[in-house]
Amino acid sequence: MFRACVDQLRFQRRGEIEALNRKLSRQEQSILVVRAKAISNGTTAKADVHAAV
Repeated sequence: MFRACVDQLRFQRRGEIEALNRKLSRQEQSILVVRAKAISNGTTAKADVHAAV
């Protein structure tokens, strides 16, 4: 019964879940870009974050 409720909620909210998955994917890609940039510049990701703020 619990599993059926979870499946129903997942189906009802599938649009929101897909949107969040796309957002997470974009964020992960951005993190990889910042890390690669930090490595190529010889700095740390922490320094890049502080510079952006």
